[in-house]
Amino acid sequence: MKRTLTSFAAAAVVLGAASPLAFAATSSSTGLTQAGQLPIVVNGQVLSNPYEMTGQDSGNTTGFFPIYYFDQALAKIGLTATWNGSTHTWAITAPGVNASTISVAGGVGTGNTTVTVNGTVVKMFNTQAAKDPAGGPKAQETTYLPIYYVNNLLTALNIHGSFSGQTGLNISTPQATSINLSQISLTGQTVGTGTLASPAIDQTGNGVTVSTTVTDQNGNPVPNANVTFNFAGANAPTVTSGSTNVSVSATSTGWSATVATNAQGVASATVKGIGSYAVSLSAPLTGTSSATPVYVGFANSDGVITPDWK
Repeated sequence: MKRTLTSFAAAAVVLGAASPLAFAATSSSTGLTQAGQLPIVVNGQVLSNPYEMTGQDSGNTTGFFPIYYFDQALAKIGLTATWNGSTHTWAITAPGVNASTISVAGGVGTGNTTVTVNGTVVKMFNTQAAKDPAGGPKAQETTYLPIYYVNNLLTALNIHGSFSGQTGLNISTPQATSINLSQISLTGQTVGTGTLASPAIDQTGNGVTVSTTVTDQNGNPVPNANVTFNFAGANAPTVTSGSTNVSVSATSTGWSATVATNAQGVASATVKGIGSYAVSLSAPLTGTSSATPVYVGFANSDGVITPDWK
């Protein structure tokens, strides 16, 4: 994917812009000191207000946040992060990212913690352990990540942000100028693949799930994007997304329902109906989309399917 990199305000990590900090690829831990609570803001929404800790990194004071809050923030922009305390590995899954092309400032470096993206080692740095004050007197020790190194890592993933000791951590994904819809995928059918010659037939009454993944011009997943599911058929379908019933509207060619993508950029709808439908998708700012519709059908009590698709 294309990378237009925007760095965090590294000089404002803890001490403010008036006192620029010099960082090295390794750190010397001397413990953490509680500072204050600062917000983590993702795409304009306050996600959490963790306690910042300050500590030494090669003789320089820098800021640390608990790993849990970084995991939360990454999940909101379509990435998945997991921590392995035995191997000290922070594993990030980034859909659509070619990890072999990632270049983090300062190189891989060294440290007690390894960061991987899609299984590829991209960075090492030292983490520290301390109790999160938000957990109260019975809080267990948790892992704290140095904000500076996470800064460089996120920048390499084309994630924009800034940090200061006054406004906290702000993370934002690049604004989509066009979006792409992946080929439609189908699950739940009893037989068939979804082509006109082999329609996906539901004989159980549980419905067929229709899904697509929405990405932006750089290949990043686009969360909260509205995708319109168009159903060409004579009878109004029943549509659900997760456990939520989705409103269905009549159109000139049949019916439509709108479903928003999740944090991973996936829009998914489970369809039930009478007869059969040709299903196509559309969305605003579409660059490329799956122009080929899929065909789904539903057997009645006699096992008969009326081909209503157009």
